[in-house]
Amino acid sequence: MDLSQAVTPLLVALFGLLTIGMRTISKRLEKVLAEQRPNGGSSMRDSIEAIRKEVSFIGTKIEEIDAQVRGRLELENGGYFMTDASGSCLWTSSVWSQLTGVSVEDARGDGWVRGILAEEREEVWSAWLMAVRSKTQFDKRYRTAKGTLVHGRAVELYDTNKRLVGALGVISPITVEHAGMSL
Repeated sequence: MDLSQAVTPLLVALFGLLTIGMRTISKRLEKVLAEQRPNGGSSMRDSIEAIRKEVSFIGTKIEEIDAQVRGRLELENGGYFMTDASGSCLWTSSVWSQLTGVSVEDARGDGWVRGILAEEREEVWSAWLMAVRSKTQFDKRYRTAKGTLVHGRAVELYDTNKRLVGALGVISPITVEHAGMSL
């Protein structure tokens, strides 16, 4: 995996989380604005309104960057996915959906498990839960529901306070020539 392949998924996660944060801040500021009474001149209300506009502008820019990065991921070979801190799927790329046979919408929550070959589902699910609970990387070879042999990997994502916020992962098809190699 080259540097751009490693960095791009992290940018998706970062901007996705920032977008959620900006929306939360904007909603809180709107509530404060609704509770303020105008007192003329350059009031606290005016200051808060200026902050809200800045937050809105930044949020729009973050959403634009997020869309660009996600678009780039759609062009990559691997099937990318992002989860929340409990391991529930938040997002998958269309490549992930093609490899597993599970739609992007149906993958949300625990729906992604349907993309694993039935005979291997319990083993992969157990390995995933162990990685989530122990806050360690997930690294496993398995077959998708469509029969494609893949290498699934995921790393934890932490915020600036070192709090676990989710995981970012990829499933990559394993070709016959790579199947015997250590990945």
